[in-house]
Amino acid sequence: MPTTSDPAGASADAAGLALAPVLSLGLTLGPVLSLGLTLGPVLSLGLTLGPVLSLGLTLAPALWLGLAA
Repeated sequence: MPTTSDPAGASADAAGLALAPVLSLGLTLGPVLSLGLTLGPVLSLGLTLGPVLSLGLTLAPALWLGLAA
């Protein structure tokens, strides 16, 4: 059988080889992004509680003074 070159197939292979590291990176980053989505609400809760904790630290000396008095 005569062999014929397939320029479209060759370019598809080249594109596949070029995309391989990108896909590999995506598979590597997948769990990281998943972890980020899991931690998102936790960080959001932290941002919500931040002012509350800050208020607590502001009020703490006043409470201590009240207990000492």
